[in-house]
Amino acid sequence: MNRKTAARLSGMMFLYYYSMGLVIPILTQYLSASQHLGLSAVEAGRVSAMQGLAAIFSPLLGIFITDRLVSAERLLAMLQMAASLVLIAFAFVENFIPVLVLYALYQILFIPGTALTNTIAFHHSPDGGMSFGGIRKWGTIGWIVAGLSVLAAGAWLPAFSIRSMILFSGFSAFLLGLLILILFKPSPLPVVKSERDAGLKGGRKWLVMLERHFPVSAFRIIFSKEVLLILVISLAVKLVDKYYYYGCSPFLKFQGVPESWIPAVMSLGQITEVFILMTLGRLISRFGYRTILLLGVLSEVARFLILGFSDNIWVTLFAFPFHGMAFAFFSGTAYIFINRKTDRSSRAGVQHFYALITGFTGSYLGGILPGRVAGGESMEAFAAYRLFWLIPCILSAAAALLVFFLRSAKSQQNREMV
Repeated sequence: MNRKTAARLSGMMFLYYYSMGLVIPILTQYLSASQHLGLSAVEAGRVSAMQGLAAIFSPLLGIFITDRLVSAERLLAMLQMAASLVLIAFAFVENFIPVLVLYALYQILFIPGTALTNTIAFHHSPDGGMSFGGIRKWGTIGWIVAGLSVLAAGAWLPAFSIRSMILFSGFSAFLLGLLILILFKPSPLPVVKSERDAGLKGGRKWLVMLERHFPVSAFRIIFSKEVLLILVISLAVKLVDKYYYYGCSPFLKFQGVPESWIPAVMSLGQITEVFILMTLGRLISRFGYRTILLLGVLSEVARFLILGFSDNIWVTLFAFPFHGMAFAFFSGTAYIFINRKTDRSSRAGVQHFYALITGFTGSYLGGILPGRVAGGESMEAFAAYRLFWLIPCILSAAAALLVFFLRSAKSQQNREMV
């Protein structure tokens, strides 16, 4: 990959995760704190769960449109610019129903960007995606810089507010869409069977037309044995990750961390993530997919054990490196594994099916479950955090057991790669 392409892809990842990193770490605090919206724990959970409901609709854009009717680059640009406008409107509403509706719409427009940025990176990767970690690390750096931006705003701005950070996130998403339109040429749509065999008649022509407009090959790959197992494990990992983001900001506030410090403190986990992503391809080649995935899920277990038994912020800080390890070892490896199972015409569809299945169930339950655990009271009044963190710890341990059912032989894995 030439330097110019690598720089553009890295910048794309940086801005996308920078915009996300300004909102996600502090969202529950914004929704539930009395000086902000003052929603109950259950209401905050319902708003947070809209990412899961959005996952029903948003990946379908990629499954049926990306690389079929419009390039991934153009679709990402349009969705980011639309999402930015909705997020700006979200910052100015205060009642539960408008907050719920606007956040759901924002997620529907924004969430496809996760799979679309991955798809674009893989499209431009000449090595089957093994350079993905080096590109993706810039998204993690963007998340870290977002946390530092909030910290700097709290220190320098006389009238700091979380609302101002949400507005800045909207402006960042709009800038990303604009830069993609300027810097990226749309990828050529693949020539598929229906175009090559336009002269076919009867039933054969009908089947070819179905293949052109419906991702049959993506279905075939996504329901293969090992990809399906990765999906089940990913579902559990997505659930506990969403659970973590729901509970972490009020937990840090409970331990005495100022609001403007919360995103920066949480971004400590991304530091380990950066270093792991830089060497992820080599680690997979050396140890195999199963070992790296297992390290990721066991890092989830360690993270929640530390949070559950932490009595002060100095103990809590030890949990954050495990957060970065969990994401880099598991999520990064899962994306590469699935990418290597696909070809050019099925890649976007498979990545979006992956986002649909894990995103809907995992994100929805990961928003609803912690709100139910906290109950009807405000998160400001909640204090039973040991039990709160024990639930995702048990779920992570169960996911770790499932990893052992994946094949470990690297030679066998390599023969399966498409």
